[in-house]
Amino acid sequence: MPATNQTKLPGERPWTADELEQIQSTGEVHVSSRRDDGSYTRGQTIWAVVVGASVFVRSTDGPDKPWFRAARAHGAGRFRYSGGEVAVAFHDAPDIDENVIEQAYRAKYHGSRQRSIDRAGSSRATLELVPVFARD
Repeated sequence: MPATNQTKLPGERPWTADELEQIQSTGEVHVSSRRDDGSYTRGQTIWAVVVGASVFVRSTDGPDKPWFRAARAHGAGRFRYSGGEVAVAFHDAPDIDENVIEQAYRAKYHGSRQRSIDRAGSSRATLELVPVFARD
């Protein structure tokens, strides 16, 4: 699958090799959406996978989960992983091969509870996270 992470909007940047490596080696990550007033939602601890030069997250319970709806509605937020924290844009990922994402989830989280990995692997509520330059 070709990388889908290409700079899309002003302020967006590619992931660095170091960031991708750290994200891939991190089990649980945390995402929060940026509100209109600049504050962040409480967010959610979830799983993330790296495919090529892109980072993807999924809602294990589909697109109606509050964190997923907030990420889609606000389009921007914060992503925390074991190596750091980065401002991100949340993008729908309509052109990705969902089967590749599923395989990435199953490969990375194969040691996790089976029910959870089945839900994450088979979910089609997928967002691509694209890093953005931090605001001053």
